[in-house]
Amino acid sequence: FVLRRIDEVDPREGELEELEAQLPRVEHGEALMAAAAVLLGAAILFLLSLLGAKSRDREIGVLLSLGEEKRRIFLQMLLELSLPMVAAVTCAAGAGGSLSQGLAALAGTHSGPLSGWQIALLYIAGILLTAAAAIPTAWKVSAYSPVKMLREEG
Repeated sequence: FVLRRIDEVDPREGELEELEAQLPRVEHGEALMAAAAVLLGAAILFLLSLLGAKSRDREIGVLLSLGEEKRRIFLQMLLELSLPMVAAVTCAAGAGGSLSQGLAALAGTHSGPLSGWQIALLYIAGILLTAAAAIPTAWKVSAYSPVKMLREEG
């Protein structure tokens, strides 16, 4: 199979049908790449949030040893981890359509605008990824033992 521009294809030689037969494979590959990007993005978010929480072990150990409720620490960590991610998802949802159209114009291709439901779906997916990264990290941090944390630090 030789990759050629669509305007170089001669429909009289059956090349157009051959190209059309390849489209499902290309679409399947695009879907796999998009899924891989989402999964890798979720893993990176989770690891970054875990790293950020891990750097605060001593602070959390002190709060727990002073009698702070684990529920409050969980909610505080969840809020601290979620707010920047939600802000980033909101900016991405707002600027994503315009940015993709601008990039398509630079590449010389055509990209139609995203519809409202597509933007909403992407926003919801971003919020779910944020929750998938923040909730386990906040849960792990709130389950720490203050004695063990302070003993390891000292």
